[in-house]
Amino acid sequence: MKKATRQFTKTHNTRLILKAIYNSESISRADLSRLTHLTPATVSDLVEDLIRSGLVKEVGYGASAGGKPPILLSFDPDSRQIVSADLSGESFCGAVVNLQGEIVARAQVAAKECRGEQALKLTYDLLDDLLRQCTAPVVGIGIGTPGLIHVTKGVVRKAVNLGWHDLPLKQLLQERYRHVVYVGNDSHVAAMAEFTYGSDRESDNLILIKIGQGIGAGIVLNGEPYYGDGFGAGEIGHVTVLENGPPCTCGNLGCLETVASVRALVHAARQQAAINPDSLLHRSSPNEIVFDDLLVAYREGDPLTQSLVHQAGRYLAVGIAGLVGMLNVHHIVIAGEISRFGEGLLDAVRHELPQRVLPVMAEHTQLAYSPLGEDIVLLGAAALILAQELGLP
Repeated sequence: MKKATRQFTKTHNTRLILKAIYNSESISRADLSRLTHLTPATVSDLVEDLIRSGLVKEVGYGASAGGKPPILLSFDPDSRQIVSADLSGESFCGAVVNLQGEIVARAQVAAKECRGEQALKLTYDLLDDLLRQCTAPVVGIGIGTPGLIHVTKGVVRKAVNLGWHDLPLKQLLQERYRHVVYVGNDSHVAAMAEFTYGSDRESDNLILIKIGQGIGAGIVLNGEPYYGDGFGAGEIGHVTVLENGPPCTCGNLGCLETVASVRALVHAARQQAAINPDSLLHRSSPNEIVFDDLLVAYREGDPLTQSLVHQAGRYLAVGIAGLVGMLNVHHIVIAGEISRFGEGLLDAVRHELPQRVLPVMAEHTQLAYSPLGEDIVLLGAAALILAQELGLP
């Protein structure tokens, strides 16, 4: 028991020191001792371990305070690498990421309409390619996938678009690659990316809503991802916002996904273009309209397209209002393809929100797009490994 306690203490103190070095451009052993409240001897021993591991390096001398100038320490982000994968799109995307979230290599496999065993094989192909590109020891493999995920077991309980049901993805990948593996819902993982690498890191709470072919939210409370009792926290895409609305893949009617996702917008545009000859969308064959056509028409001021986008924003406000009312989180970030519509969509949400929740709560809600772009799930999967394995940032 005592040995386990000593090991726990050593691991805790090592992570404390590593985090302090990670968050500093450079720092001396003496400053580490003052910052962490650990004894100079403890700091010295643990720093030597970190130097031997390659995670920390000596980078020169600091200013002298009258005696011998201190040796400065710095974190080496290229000493290890993380393999991350995003399985949420029509192509499976992957990256090799260093310990500061910089992508050093990429891979991609086409996966449109791939399901079941075929989707699993493509996941293997993607990871095989990425691992071949690694040039440093691998800390672990992080996966962001659509669906309901049992996070602790790494089991995909249900991913409709991939045809996975109770798939033990973590176990399969760990047995195949002999690396630590973490599996998370793509929206939950994206929230970790925003919390770790996003533009506003002052608050310990945030909600990230990822909108593409589907809609999901990731929630971070007190600096930790919140999954809920059944790991389904943030499944706002399947909350009904329109009574007797369009049928959803989940079996219900009028879910948020059916009226505010990219897929829903394209479907509505195809229907409306056929009966609105004055719309710019009417120039295309309705069945051939794709998302890029909506973007062009919206930017050119097409009234029909603007009406569809602003209506989607109002429905989105209904879903957001529930989150604001329950959690009172001020920092809400939108990510995914929908962000290409720019401020017009956000303005529609901002206008509707005070009518759906206490106005004073809506007033303090900050709504913005994520700056992380299409790499947000990849970076989130890397952030998950970084947090779980090294206690960073």
